[in-house]
Amino acid sequence: MIDNNLNPKWITHFQIEYYFEKQQQLHWEVYDYDNENDVELIGSADTFLVDILRSPKSVYLATLVNEGKHSGTLKIKADLLN
Repeated sequence: MIDNNLNPKWITHFQIEYYFEKQQQLHWEVYDYDNENDVELIGSADTFLVDILRSPKSVYLATLVNEGKHSGTLKIKADLLN
């Protein structure tokens, strides 16, 4: 969570195992959280892990959509671990 920022930058790392023979779909959701009673979906996006890995420099821009309308862009960067 990042307070009072209309263009937040999350630095969150997590590991996903990649399987060459499988389509691995990822679903992303971004929320505006003011307090426990005021949580609003900003937008969501669906991607495939392979599309992120194939993007230039492994940086993928996912379009966030809410109620059928563009509501922002999510920048996803992948680093391959050996």
